[in-house]
Amino acid sequence: MRGAMHETDTSSGMARACTMPLPGASLTEWAAATDNLNSNHERDVLIDRMLGEMRLTADNPTVKTDELESLARKALLYHEDKTVITLLQMGIRNMHDGNFHEAETNFAGATAMDPGFAEAWNKLATARYLAGDNEGSLVAIRKTLSLQPAHFGALSGMGLVLMKTGNFDGAAHAFGLAQRACPSLQNASTRQWIAECLQFLKSQLVSALTFLSSLAPQTGAIVITALVLASALSTSPSLVSDAAQVQPYLEAKIQMEDVRKVRADGTMEIERVTRETRQTRTGALIEELTHTANSVDSNQEKAAVAARLLDELAASTTPRAEEIVQLVWQTWVFHENLAVADVMSDGIQLLRDGDLKGAEWRFFNAVHFDPAYAEGWNKLATVHYLLGDYNTSLTEIEQTLELEPRHFGAIAGRGMVLMKLERFGEAAASYREASEINPAATSLQLEAEYAEALQKDVDEDAMTQQQQQQQQQRQQQQQQKDQKQQQVEQLLMLIQ
Repeated sequence: MRGAMHETDTSSGMARACTMPLPGASLTEWAAATDNLNSNHERDVLIDRMLGEMRLTADNPTVKTDELESLARKALLYHEDKTVITLLQMGIRNMHDGNFHEAETNFAGATAMDPGFAEAWNKLATARYLAGDNEGSLVAIRKTLSLQPAHFGALSGMGLVLMKTGNFDGAAHAFGLAQRACPSLQNASTRQWIAECLQFLKSQLVSALTFLSSLAPQTGAIVITALVLASALSTSPSLVSDAAQVQPYLEAKIQMEDVRKVRADGTMEIERVTRETRQTRTGALIEELTHTANSVDSNQEKAAVAARLLDELAASTTPRAEEIVQLVWQTWVFHENLAVADVMSDGIQLLRDGDLKGAEWRFFNAVHFDPAYAEGWNKLATVHYLLGDYNTSLTEIEQTLELEPRHFGAIAGRGMVLMKLERFGEAAASYREASEINPAATSLQLEAEYAEALQKDVDEDAMTQQQQQQQQQRQQQQQQKDQKQQQVEQLLMLIQ
């Protein structure tokens, strides 16, 4: 069954509209739909249907598949706002001219104007990759895939980034998914094969190095030669010894599945859903982590660096953990907007000076300007806790944790608020949750034990009170029984 194009009355000033092509439509119909896009919603629907059409030819790509890929790339660039289109075009020109940082600025501007524009995020990822910012590129790729899970360009780009960071297994998986999303995609299968080969060589090299490092000292020259080979295969950490400092790298793995829905006309709609997991190798030198934290220059980068530091923290012991905690706080406080950063800094100083109302006003302004600023909400929660407004503080803590689920400061703060509200069992659970994220903070365990002890006392008191109530109820029941017995006896005496 094929879709048919139609137009509304253009003499009335209304824009042309089209019926989206159905499976089996001709290339002419697909091209006409692409040329007549009028809204971002139409673009997203058309792309989903194009991708579904291409997947039908996964086992036997045709010329039509190649043409659909070209049309899909064209549709991805569409935006209803001409200013966004201008920024995108400027970024593409700058990227072609080798001005990657200027292109990044253009694409970032487009994403700021419309955070739901998947292709702007994909282009931002490309610019960052070309500029050498692999982690920043992965952040933008994740955002692209959250908006368009089957974006074959982003999937292929993820493979390239992971290849560059030495994660060959993840790269092979990403290239495979890109090939599934777009069977006509050039080089995807070849790159997947190369990544799989490199992963095999890397795994064999690890085994060889582990064996060689256990041999006598005279094998040192062989080990050094092997190390040179390892560095040629990957930019990832040294693989010789667990005792060596391990440089962290980001490993992103994605899974894709099809969710099938039956349309009202009886045709099948296939929605592709992407799920992602992230792993971070830990053990980096404090100097490297400090440099990374000090180099944060955007809120997007802050999120990636904070995640990496929290992974490091969970695997660390004191005194290393104490240094990482300071870096985490430094990263959380950062904001790319200087006005917000200045307001936040003033608020923190006022908080230290005991001017709670002044600090409250500063932190309120910070979250009003950027509601996604997790640390602003956390500081506001702290002020309201100190002011005794515990319910408001709890609400702001939940807002903090919605933005940064592993904010151990907010979780521990929730425990403090719950203690004030005498909800000791919940407070103990909060302290233990914070301790799992920051295991080096031994005081959290002590606070949890104290809260549990208080809850135990409350439970025992409640049990005692319940027992006393039950005893009183039994006594009352016995008294009522005795009274009834007396009444019966009196009645019998009267009858006699």
